[in-house]
Amino acid sequence: MILQKLPKELVRQRHVLLQDALRPEFHDYPIEKEYPILLSQAAGNYSYCAYERCRDSGRLQLLSHASFWPRSLICRDSGSRIPVALVGNVATSPEARGRGIMRNLMNFLWDQAVLQKLTALILWSDLHQFYEKLGFSMEGRELRITYVPGSITLPASPGRQLRHHPTEEISPSFLSRLLEVRYQTGVSIERSLREFGELLRIPDTHLLSLSAEGGDLLAYVILGKGYDMPGVIHEWGAVSPHILLIMIRELLSLAELPEIMLLSPPLHGVWKKELFAYAAEIREHHLALIRSDDLTFREKIFSQSFIWGLDTI
Repeated sequence: MILQKLPKELVRQRHVLLQDALRPEFHDYPIEKEYPILLSQAAGNYSYCAYERCRDSGRLQLLSHASFWPRSLICRDSGSRIPVALVGNVATSPEARGRGIMRNLMNFLWDQAVLQKLTALILWSDLHQFYEKLGFSMEGRELRITYVPGSITLPASPGRQLRHHPTEEISPSFLSRLLEVRYQTGVSIERSLREFGELLRIPDTHLLSLSAEGGDLLAYVILGKGYDMPGVIHEWGAVSPHILLIMIRELLSLAELPEIMLLSPPLHGVWKKELFAYAAEIREHHLALIRSDDLTFREKIFSQSFIWGLDTI
């Protein structure tokens, strides 16, 4: 068994493995469309794998795969950057399961993180016990706030324009404005405007904005993201919680959705009071699983972090 970056000969096997393991019986679009940066033909450097060479044919056989995406967490107050790696697209072929291959691959990724002087590995999975055995722990906080039709009982608010933005019409200057309006968190993933534009091309991802009569941006939301987030607002910003609630109410009505879930960092003050007041349900979850030897990062920095859904893998 060989552990290394994905050889080009295995790109096709990677796509098949991930589609079968993570998107069984889903054929609306291939999984590589959901990860335009990580799974593009030019991005093999973000894929790590375990594979072996068949003795008879000499053909390479992919056993396990994981994406390893070096990123920077940026601290809003100080502007300092903390190098980390996001891990996702984790899968093992059925015939290779039970051999400890994924454990070896995850330890290999940790070795890569140490070599590259990265502070932490960050991943998202429901397999908490498995990853805890590999040195990961559940850290951070994320709110899941659900709204249903009729739950937001605010008066009508005329004179505002709700707009859906087709990907091809989104300019870098508009993306920059969105990042200025986005709800402020202490620490978040640094994202370039180029990356922002590429990630918005993920299928079933909808960027919507609410503007005043004069055209001033009042709020925006990103609703949906590929296969995993239908009916979920996973990134948002607004000039006030009142305006955000009005926008969510409009979306519930126009899209005829049974519910909308707002993913949010911990809220305080008027944001917490108003967004909680009209919620049908509020749940709190850990933000992610992380592996890090840096206690300050684990106990202080990551507790202030929020990773928006467009950045997760």
